[in-house]
Amino acid sequence: MQHSTATLRRACAIGATIAVIGLSTGFGALTATTAFADEQPVAPTSTATASPAQGTDSTADGADESAPPVPAATSTPTAEATADPTAEPSLPVSTPAATATPDPTAPVTAEPAATPTVTIAGDATVGSTLTATGHDFTGELTYTWASGDAILPTTTDSYVVAAADAGKTISVTITSDTDESATTTTAVVTHAAAFPEASTEDDPITFSAVAGERFTHTFAAEGFPAPTYSAAYYSLDDPYASEDDGDESGYLPYGLSLDHATGALSGKPRYSGTYAFRIVATSGTTTASQYVNITIDAAAPLGVEVTAEDKDTFLTAHSTSWVIERNGTVWTFEN
Repeated sequence: MQHSTATLRRACAIGATIAVIGLSTGFGALTATTAFADEQPVAPTSTATASPAQGTDSTADGADESAPPVPAATSTPTAEATADPTAEPSLPVSTPAATATPDPTAPVTAEPAATPTVTIAGDATVGSTLTATGHDFTGELTYTWASGDAILPTTTDSYVVAAADAGKTISVTITSDTDESATTTTAVVTHAAAFPEASTEDDPITFSAVAGERFTHTFAAEGFPAPTYSAAYYSLDDPYASEDDGDESGYLPYGLSLDHATGALSGKPRYSGTYAFRIVATSGTTTASQYVNITIDAAAPLGVEVTAEDKDTFLTAHSTSWVIERNGTVWTFEN
């Protein structure tokens, strides 16, 4: 088949256009794949379309006027930069603060000397030994002890608490030959309860009394705080010794009673016999026991007692008794 020259030119023009478009697209793809991570995005470039000059024949070499114009190359927008996923993130670097360097020429302040002190070892109780110790003193030391406001004759570092110190405080002052001095004081001195007259379960103190006649004795114990007194079973091994019902009449002879504040046992015993019991003194947390054995003798006879009973009703009926005093007075009792 015969083809016209115009047809061939039109075909060539179309082919050239396709080639130009393909080439432009290829460069655009190439540009996108070679972008670096640190490139900033580039604004898209406006598309420029070539327009034929006015009054100029756009058909070259007698080309067919009916052939479509060849479109101008269109610039492709540059692709935005893509971050490299393998790149390590950069971290901010902090600068350490400068450290001040001491001025070697600054004057050095000397630490103040320790203040001398004194301590006392030992319990503030009668009979115990107190020992004083000085701390941070210089030079030779002397000791001055006092009981309350009274200066004691002791000049050593130890002192034995006396019974006269009970209820007072003991103080000691340590003085050095460099004019250093310190003082400390104990708590109030206590005195454990104790009876001046010792006694034991095997060796009690003994008393005697007469029934119907007044009896008085005070069991005075030492101790500070002031002791209080109570009556108890004679033997600690007694099976009822741990029982305390508050009734002391079972421990004492009938007719006698105990003053708990003074320790005085007094009254008129009613029945003869021998009685054993303990007087317990309590001072603070300490106790002391006084073992007592008291014998009560019968008084002089009041008279004669006569009792009459019927032998047939001896075990069931009441009896009648008469007491005839020495002066002849008769008392009748129905039993």
